[in-house]
Amino acid sequence: MNNKNNLNKKNYKKQSGKLILQLKNVCKTFIQGGNKLEVLKNANLDAYSGEIVALIGPSGSGKSTLLHIAGLLDKQSSGNIFIDGNDCSALSDSVKDNVHKYYMGFVYQTNNLMNDFTALENVMMPLLIAGEKKKNASVIAKDVINMMKLSNRENHFPMQLSGGQQQRIAIARAIVNDPVLLLADEPTGNLDPATSDEVFQQLVDIVKNKNLCCILATHNPSLAKKANRVFIMLRGCPVEVNNDNLKLLKADPETKELIKHFI
Repeated sequence: MNNKNNLNKKNYKKQSGKLILQLKNVCKTFIQGGNKLEVLKNANLDAYSGEIVALIGPSGSGKSTLLHIAGLLDKQSSGNIFIDGNDCSALSDSVKDNVHKYYMGFVYQTNNLMNDFTALENVMMPLLIAGEKKKNASVIAKDVINMMKLSNRENHFPMQLSGGQQQRIAIARAIVNDPVLLLADEPTGNLDPATSDEVFQQLVDIVKNKNLCCILATHNPSLAKKANRVFIMLRGCPVEVNNDNLKLLKADPETKELIKHFI
């Protein structure tokens, strides 16, 4: 995946510590009632394989918008999105579809499982959409479900699974195509604390074992602290929690309370 021509096929070789996602001066403006609402303002972010990067901030701070733009689900007003060095800022819809199918996985707060399909069939779906034969898709999906320690539940329907089990199946579906970039928007937001910790630990293990680059949006400081790096959304920009930025984050009324969880 070293140039635009290669975005149409799965030829990426994973390695740890490689720059996967790069956002450069990304802006997003919405028009509401004739007024401009600037949600992202020259946002910059680098994320690497083998790490979880947490985006934290209150509702409306722009973390989900940034995640959607990084996942090519929404169009930025200006700025550039690079995936493995490729400028993906203005791809055609057909090329975006291929990037989504082969290079990205998505996990949301609501698991979005299809209730008329078993856990196995739900996990198989991305493979079938990508053109995998049904027999091979079943084998691959079963391996991933086993990784999530749910082999004994693969023939159950979503409504027969607990909330934690449903979310683990949703994660299995997101990684079944062996993506490069995993985008998770409040993936444990609907779970109780104990189940949330269990599901998140499985996510950590997957990112490490598969050398994924994972961007996690959350409003939960306890969850964010478990990530490799944490960025706090400040006036439309992700600001990394580190010694260089502590003075800035402590001084701003929007982030001075939040930063206390990380120092």
